[in-house]
Amino acid sequence: MSKRGKMNWIFLINFAIALAIALLLGLNFFRYYKNRKIRETVNYLLFIGILYFFAAVFSFLWYLDILKYNSNDFLFLYALVILVQSVFLFMIIYSISNNKKMFYFLFFYAVILISFFFPVFNFFYLFIITSFLLTLLFFIDLSIESFHCRKTGYFGIFYSSLSLLFCMLLLFRIGDIFILSSISNLLFLGLIVGFSRELKYLHLECRKNKEKKRESPFFLVFLRYLVFILVITNFVFIATIVIHEFGHLAVSHFYGCGEGQIVYGKDIHTEILCSEIPDNSPVILGGFLLPFIIAVFLFIIGGRFIKDIALLIAGFDLIASNKDFFDIGLSGNIVMAALIAGVLCLIAGIFMLIKSRLGGQYFAP
Repeated sequence: MSKRGKMNWIFLINFAIALAIALLLGLNFFRYYKNRKIRETVNYLLFIGILYFFAAVFSFLWYLDILKYNSNDFLFLYALVILVQSVFLFMIIYSISNNKKMFYFLFFYAVILISFFFPVFNFFYLFIITSFLLTLLFFIDLSIESFHCRKTGYFGIFYSSLSLLFCMLLLFRIGDIFILSSISNLLFLGLIVGFSRELKYLHLECRKNKEKKRESPFFLVFLRYLVFILVITNFVFIATIVIHEFGHLAVSHFYGCGEGQIVYGKDIHTEILCSEIPDNSPVILGGFLLPFIIAVFLFIIGGRFIKDIALLIAGFDLIASNKDFFDIGLSGNIVMAALIAGVLCLIAGIFMLIKSRLGGQYFAP
């Protein structure tokens, strides 16, 4: 079979999966839209369904060869779909768990989204990875909040984790984005099928029985909390790096430097043309100062959980600024002290996250 013939089959399969998701979510809307208790949820699900309907249309047009398939076009469309899907999944899970502090994760997510408006290399892959990290956090929260929501939460964790793995493979140029995204969509279809079965009583049981959580085996509890801490740490790391590089780029634009780009590769850095500036120290320090100011601000105004996040941001920022400190002429002793301070901030932040998680107060004010 020719390569075009194989792709036609993949287009057709992805069309069927996306259409099934759209029809199932549309069916849920018409079944439950009169139910006031879950009307908000099915409205969000309908928007996701409309999104997948358009994805199905594109797949069918590629199958008929009416539109010429381009992997870069698909990468953009896929990133857009996952963006909207992540936001609506957040709204659905928030309506169930009612954790208002989860909006802080959306803040970091929005910062990464803003960097889209600047020249970025490999941004779409990073953006999709961050979207699935955010989704993974939401489903971990759902699995922790109530025993009655855990089936959906666990399958959501499986879906997000596997999709995240696929994105990491794509970042290293392993695999085909259309094939791997089709597998991810198939998992999402399974998630929607399971969620549809719980939809009619999910809100009642989640909110009424938060106090009646059953004890889980110690290993499962430990594993769930460990994954939660690791995902938060990685999510904050990516957000901090983006803010750091965005700081370089923003200050360079302020000084009228030439066009550059944020490069996400083995060595994450910002390429900027500032030959006309006699001293580029402000541009170099911009990368350190922006996340550090945000960390201080969050530490002052935030509750326990946000203070832990602020420590992680400060730690990652100090470590990421190691080369910048050398570039502005600081001595090795000061740079080493900053590196040690960064490591200590990370240790303190992770320790406080673990402590608050064991105390069941990771979203406490």
